Amino acid sequence: MRLNKIIDFKREAIELTFKILYNVDFDKEYWDKLVEVGLKVGDLNNILIKYNKLKEGFKNDLNIPSKYIPYFKMAYNKQSILGRIYLKYYYDPQTDYQTFINKLIKEDLMFDEYKGEKFTIDEVINIFNNIEVDAETKLALISFYSGGEKLFNEIKEIVNELAELYKKHYVHVKDDVESLLKDLDNPNTVTSILDDYFDGKKYTGEEEVYLSITAYNHLNYTMLNEKRIIYFGLYLREILSHVIKDRDKEEMALNAIKTISDPTRYKILKLLKDEPKYASEIAKELDLSAATINHHINLLVNMRLIKVLINEEDNKKIFYEVNKEILSEVINIVRSNLL
Repeated sequence: MRLNKIIDFKREAIELTFKILYNVDFDKEYWDKLVEVGLKVGDLNNILIKYNKLKEGFKNDLNIPSKYIPYFKMAYNKQSILGRIYLKYYYDPQTDYQTFINKLIKEDLMFDEYKGEKFTIDEVINIFNNIEVDAETKLALISFYSGGEKLFNEIKEIVNELAELYKKHYVHVKDDVESLLKDLDNPNTVTSILDDYFDGKKYTGEEEVYLSITAYNHLNYTMLNEKRIIYFGLYLREILSHVIKDRDKEEMALNAIKTISDPTRYKILKLLKDEPKYASEIAKELDLSAATINHHINLLVNMRLIKVLINEEDNKKIFYEVNKEILSEVINIVRSNLL
């Protein structure tokens, strides 16, 4: 496992711009959920005071030409599409533009393996119209594709400017970043948290850990160019420690039950009871879209009710299994309180 101590200001700027411009306040949504599960408002404010100063300063200085704003607002399953485009480009900058875009469409919007396909504009429009995104995002995607490499380069220039703006306000969180990076130098620190989400024994390939400021509450995972990339949220540990400290086991069980009570999530757990499965297999068996399944899987992973595993043969594809230890704990808590 390699810890990359370089802050990716371009990615951070894209993600924060998305948060600010999108029509949903993702931070407030998340804060409300934390309060619901027992985190005190005062504790939450203390944890995020420096991040909020960074965000407010960046927001006050943010000035993007109106014609480019739709591209920064493109969202898929509440995630920045432009952020995903940037991440994919960052790890594959040598690929020619059209191949890069075709690969992006195949792998990240159709969730299928890219085999050199080329798409006509009509095929692309049909693909965009059939993915589960809002109408504004569909129009922006079509415009983004039609704009070609010229538009792509124009957006890259704006991202460069936003990265400089982010650096200006980075001073607010710099001490916290340096402190966490120092802690993460110890592999055991990361491993102890990853073990709650991943079956590390299944993965033997190259792995790189980055610190994420804007996604301060997330543990994000992706595979790019045969490498496992993990983004570790700046305040993830503090938030988790307060949530665990401020709620008892009964509350944990109640939240797990609430998560499982959704029919789709319950069916996912039933499918995974006997053997691990890929997200595409789950989507096919439940006759649901990939975006819908990924949404439910993310919720189950965040509640630690399922774990992420790596395909042993290629160290690339990910699949999921039931976290039987956590489920057993939930069942035992319910049994002890009700029977």
